[in-house]
Amino acid sequence: MPALRLFLAIDIPLREKESITTIQNQFKNLGHKISLVQSNNIHLTLKFLGDTPLGQVADINKNVAKVVNSTPIFVVSLNGIEVFPNFKKPKVLWIGLKDPQEYLKALHKKINGKMMQLGFPKERGEFTPHITFARIKKSKGEIKKKSSELKQRVVSIPPIDSEYFEVDSMRLMQSELKAEGSIYTILEKFPFVRK
Repeated sequence: MPALRLFLAIDIPLREKESITTIQNQFKNLGHKISLVQSNNIHLTLKFLGDTPLGQVADINKNVAKVVNSTPIFVVSLNGIEVFPNFKKPKVLWIGLKDPQEYLKALHKKINGKMMQLGFPKERGEFTPHITFARIKKSKGEIKKKSSELKQRVVSIPPIDSEYFEVDSMRLMQSELKAEGSIYTILEKFPFVRK
């Protein structure tokens, strides 16, 4: 049976994507082998499902719908730049999210539970809502030389002045890995409840 590479995600509004692109541009000339996430691919991953049999998609949709049917529309905002796992061995640059009522964590917990019932593995560690905007690839010899420069660049960027924006839906996405980068396709959209 054919398999699809799937993940559950929340889309980011165009205005916020433009803000993130402005931040990305400040890392272009840093000298690292940095791969920037294409603007139209910027999103928040709630749950990575990986290679999934096509026959399981209907069950995923049914279980996600059960969760979103009781999830109200909520608001979040962009909040600061971070590095994963750390500045000594940086692999991912990301932007955090202010989520005052912790809807994202609650949503992730519910989705994770439903997906575990379908046989998907539980994610390790605590869920940190974030938006990846760049991945760093470099040889061991470059690590010490470039890490302090990267840290200085991150610290030098002014605090993100982001207004709160509505999170009104979740999406089931397909990811196809191509030579020119990942291509994402929306397979299903799950609207939250407007109260």
